[in-house]
Amino acid sequence: MTLAERIKELRCFLKTDEIYARFIEKQLCVTKKELQVPGVAQPGDARDWWYLAEGRMGRACSLYAITGDESLADWVHQSALMLARESADAWIGPFFRTRCTPLKGTLETGHLAAAVAQPLIFTLSTYNHFCFFRFKISSSPSLYFTYRRWKQCKRSKHH
Repeated sequence: MTLAERIKELRCFLKTDEIYARFIEKQLCVTKKELQVPGVAQPGDARDWWYLAEGRMGRACSLYAITGDESLADWVHQSALMLARESADAWIGPFFRTRCTPLKGTLETGHLAAAVAQPLIFTLSTYNHFCFFRFKISSSPSLYFTYRRWKQCKRSKHH
Protein backbone atom coordinates (compact mmCIF):
# COMPACT_ATOMS: atom_id res chain seq x y z
CA MET A 1 0.00 0.00 0.00
CA THR A 2 1.37 3.41 -0.94
CA LEU A 3 1.51 6.31 1.47
CA ALA A 4 -1.20 8.12 -0.51
CA GLU A 5 -3.49 5.08 -0.21
CA ARG A 6 -2.76 4.79 3.50
CA ILE A 7 -3.58 8.47 4.08
CA LYS A 8 -6.81 8.07 2.14
CA GLU A 9 -7.69 5.09 4.33
CA LEU A 10 -6.92 7.08 7.50
CA ARG A 11 -9.15 9.93 6.28
CA CYS A 12 -12.00 7.42 5.86
CA PHE A 13 -11.43 6.11 9.39
CA LEU A 14 -11.62 9.68 10.63
CA LYS A 15 -15.19 9.87 9.31
CA THR A 16 -16.33 6.44 10.50
CA ASP A 17 -14.38 5.51 13.65
CA GLU A 18 -15.33 7.59 16.70
CA ILE A 19 -12.35 6.48 18.82
CA TYR A 20 -9.87 7.28 16.04
CA ALA A 21 -11.58 10.62 15.41
CA ARG A 22 -11.27 11.57 19.10
CA PHE A 23 -7.63 10.51 19.13
CA ILE A 24 -6.85 12.66 16.08
CA GLU A 25 -8.83 15.55 17.57
CA LYS A 26 -6.75 15.38 20.78
CA GLN A 27 -3.51 15.12 18.79
CA LEU A 28 -4.57 18.12 16.72
CA CYS A 29 -5.36 20.14 19.85
CA VAL A 30 -2.03 19.29 21.51
CA THR A 31 -0.08 19.93 18.32
CA LYS A 32 -1.73 23.31 17.70
CA LYS A 33 -0.94 24.37 21.29
CA GLU A 34 2.64 23.25 20.81
CA LEU A 35 3.02 25.14 17.54
CA GLN A 36 2.09 28.62 18.66
CA VAL A 37 4.50 30.51 16.41
CA PRO A 38 6.30 29.68 13.14
CA GLY A 39 9.49 27.72 13.66
CA VAL A 40 10.37 24.56 15.49
CA ALA A 41 11.52 26.50 18.57
CA GLN A 42 8.55 27.51 20.69
CA PRO A 43 8.20 29.68 23.80
CA GLY A 44 8.90 27.67 26.94
CA ASP A 45 10.83 24.83 25.28
CA ALA A 46 13.01 22.92 27.71
CA ARG A 47 15.11 21.30 24.94
CA ASP A 48 17.23 22.78 22.17
CA TRP A 49 15.50 23.25 18.81
CA TRP A 50 17.65 20.71 16.96
CA TYR A 51 16.13 17.87 18.97
CA LEU A 52 12.53 19.05 18.64
CA ALA A 53 12.52 19.77 14.91
CA GLU A 54 11.98 16.25 13.59
CA GLY A 55 9.13 15.34 15.97
CA ARG A 56 7.25 18.61 15.63
CA MET A 57 7.54 18.70 11.86
CA GLY A 58 6.56 15.04 11.55
CA ARG A 59 3.49 15.42 13.77
CA ALA A 60 2.33 18.58 11.99
CA CYS A 61 2.85 17.04 8.53
CA SER A 62 1.11 13.76 9.31
CA LEU A 63 -1.84 15.52 10.95
CA TYR A 64 -2.08 17.89 8.00
CA ALA A 65 -2.06 14.93 5.60
CA ILE A 66 -4.88 13.25 7.53
CA THR A 67 -7.05 16.27 8.43
CA GLY A 68 -6.22 18.85 5.76
CA ASP A 69 -6.06 21.53 8.49
CA GLU A 70 -4.61 24.57 6.70
CA SER A 71 -3.24 26.15 9.89
CA LEU A 72 -0.86 23.18 10.15
CA ALA A 73 0.08 23.55 6.50
CA ASP A 74 0.95 27.20 7.06
CA TRP A 75 3.07 26.36 10.14
CA VAL A 76 4.88 23.58 8.25
CA HIS A 77 5.55 25.86 5.30
CA GLN A 78 6.91 28.73 7.40
CA SER A 79 8.92 26.45 9.69
CA ALA A 80 10.45 24.47 6.84
CA LEU A 81 11.58 27.67 5.17
CA MET A 82 13.03 28.91 8.47
CA LEU A 83 15.03 25.68 8.79
CA ALA A 84 16.22 25.97 5.20
CA ARG A 85 17.43 29.53 5.87
CA GLU A 86 19.56 28.50 8.86
CA SER A 87 23.29 28.67 8.26
CA ALA A 88 25.32 25.54 7.66
CA ASP A 89 27.00 26.23 11.01
CA ALA A 90 23.62 26.16 12.78
CA TRP A 91 22.97 22.77 11.17
CA ILE A 92 26.14 21.41 12.80
CA GLY A 93 24.59 21.82 16.24
CA PRO A 94 25.56 23.34 19.57
CA PHE A 95 28.88 24.99 20.40
CA PHE A 96 30.53 21.78 21.58
CA ARG A 97 30.23 20.08 18.18
CA THR A 98 33.43 20.07 16.14
CA ARG A 99 33.58 22.53 13.26
CA CYS A 100 35.91 21.67 10.40
CA THR A 101 36.43 22.35 6.71
CA PRO A 102 34.72 20.86 4.85
CA LEU A 103 31.81 20.88 7.27
CA LYS A 104 30.77 17.51 8.62
CA GLY A 105 27.32 17.02 10.09
CA THR A 106 26.44 15.68 13.52
CA LEU A 107 23.49 14.12 15.29
CA GLU A 108 21.75 17.51 15.11
CA THR A 109 22.30 17.63 11.35
CA GLY A 110 20.48 14.30 11.11
CA HIS A 111 17.52 15.61 13.13
CA LEU A 112 17.24 18.67 10.91
CA ALA A 113 17.59 16.69 7.67
CA ALA A 114 14.78 14.39 8.81
CA ALA A 115 12.70 17.45 9.76
CA VAL A 116 12.98 19.06 6.34
CA ALA A 117 12.21 15.73 4.64
CA GLN A 118 8.89 15.34 6.49
CA PRO A 119 6.93 17.89 4.42
CA LEU A 120 8.12 16.30 1.20
CA ILE A 121 7.05 12.84 2.39
CA PHE A 122 3.70 13.51 4.05
CA THR A 123 2.20 16.35 2.10
CA LEU A 124 2.51 14.58 -1.27
CA SER A 125 0.92 16.44 -4.15
CA THR A 126 -1.76 17.95 -1.91
CA TYR A 127 0.50 20.79 -0.82
CA ASN A 128 1.97 22.68 -3.74
CA HIS A 129 3.63 25.34 -1.56
CA PHE A 130 6.57 22.98 -1.30
CA CYS A 131 7.63 23.57 -4.89
CA PHE A 132 9.33 26.69 -3.55
CA PHE A 133 10.64 24.80 -0.53
CA ARG A 134 12.25 22.15 -2.77
CA PHE A 135 13.94 24.93 -4.71
CA LYS A 136 15.19 26.48 -1.46
CA ILE A 137 16.70 23.21 -0.23
CA SER A 138 18.28 22.46 -3.58
CA SER A 139 19.81 25.93 -3.54
CA SER A 140 21.46 25.17 -0.17
CA PRO A 141 24.11 22.65 -1.28
CA SER A 142 26.26 23.21 1.81
CA LEU A 143 23.46 21.78 3.95
CA TYR A 144 23.00 18.77 1.69
CA PHE A 145 26.70 17.93 1.51
CA THR A 146 27.13 18.46 5.25
CA TYR A 147 24.42 15.88 5.84
CA ARG A 148 25.91 13.50 3.25
CA ARG A 149 29.35 13.64 4.92
CA TRP A 150 27.73 12.89 8.28
CA LYS A 151 25.88 9.86 6.83
CA GLN A 152 29.05 8.53 5.16
CA CYS A 153 31.01 8.93 8.39
CA LYS A 154 28.27 7.18 10.37
CA ARG A 155 28.17 4.29 7.87
CA SER A 156 31.95 3.83 7.88
CA LYS A 157 31.93 3.49 11.70
CA HIS A 158 29.49 0.57 11.44
CA HIS A 159 31.47 -1.39 8.81
